[in-house]
Amino acid sequence: MRASFLGAVLVMGMLDVASGQSPTTPEVSLHWSIDGGPYGSSRSLEQTMAANTTHVYISGNVTKGYRRHQVIRIFDAASGKISGTIEHPTGAPFDGLGEAISLNDRYMVTSLHRTAGADEAGALLVYDTNTNTLLHQIDNPRKDDTAQFGIVPPALHDDRILASVTVTDDNVATAWVFDAKTGEVVLTLAEPDVRKPLLGKPKRSFFGRALAMNGTHIAITANDPDGPVGISSRGIVYVFDANDGALVHRLRTPGGDKAFGFGTPLKIVDNMLYVGGSDETGPLNWPTGFVHAYDLSSGELKFSISDPGVPKTLDEFSSGKQGWGFSSDIQVADDLLFSGIPHWAGTEVQQGGLMIFDAKTGALLFTYAHQTGVGSDQFGQSLATGAGGVAVSQRIGKGAETATRVMFLKVN
Repeated sequence: MRASFLGAVLVMGMLDVASGQSPTTPEVSLHWSIDGGPYGSSRSLEQTMAANTTHVYISGNVTKGYRRHQVIRIFDAASGKISGTIEHPTGAPFDGLGEAISLNDRYMVTSLHRTAGADEAGALLVYDTNTNTLLHQIDNPRKDDTAQFGIVPPALHDDRILASVTVTDDNVATAWVFDAKTGEVVLTLAEPDVRKPLLGKPKRSFFGRALAMNGTHIAITANDPDGPVGISSRGIVYVFDANDGALVHRLRTPGGDKAFGFGTPLKIVDNMLYVGGSDETGPLNWPTGFVHAYDLSSGELKFSISDPGVPKTLDEFSSGKQGWGFSSDIQVADDLLFSGIPHWAGTEVQQGGLMIFDAKTGALLFTYAHQTGVGSDQFGQSLATGAGGVAVSQRIGKGAETATRVMFLKVN
């Protein structure tokens, strides 16, 4: 354990029952942490963040005169010191800058909720991560001021950006792949299934409510066309060929009709697709949450995982250790699968936690129990992996003083 680490954590090694072998337990230690001011203050840090091999980008606020502006603060992953700030180039207040952030070592893509006054068409801003200079703005291809283009975090792979419009007046959602260098559309993806009409319009699908992409495949979540209406309804994940947009798979939850929220979030790494479902029900029909791992080539389900500490009997349930929110956010890096649990079943006060699994097998390798003693601190609500570790958000304070703390954990 390095001398510069600020603390240590609880380690729980688990046996891989399938193989009979004990997987390698990662060494995880607190490297640095940053506290923001109360929500809405000029020092606030929000729960939207992303990381690459050198930096962590976190959205927040700054006050200029009497107006509050959204900004993105850039922190050095090695030291936790702030190294830069990105603001909207026109300085427009309340524009939603940073509500979605995607990042690799070449580009940072962020949403711009409002582009001019009350206009909510939305746009994407593409930055060079080496210089933090704005390369260009990608406007909503629909040119629809109610479409909220980019409000869902875009997917970013090499020099390709996947973004969507999920909520429109005509209930017709669309996703596009853009060239990050030019901002030009290179592929347009429409929802494959025809929706039954509802009040004279197609049933709202929320096609594009989660996005993932690599060099060969694109994954897009929508509501299951055979399910009920609502953004938290049972989901379906469409997998497309990343080159020509051909539909490859339709993936539905293995959890049945009560598995709400399937499809959010999504991650693609190599030939594996990881599908979250933080509202999916487990024992006693409690919304414990799951992560399902699929082979992208075949569409075969490889494994499903959840919080192993959730109650399985009514006596356990009544003990107060219900827990929920597993897979509220997931990240995959270096063959490790990270899942936040903002309301963890492992503690009486339901503080948050973090679990690390083997991304190939689903074996549980490590559990971080955040020992604050504070209930509902939502530790693990948002995650970002990069620079040899994982950044984890947490709520601190109460009432009007509620703020966000970001902790960067080194993983070896």
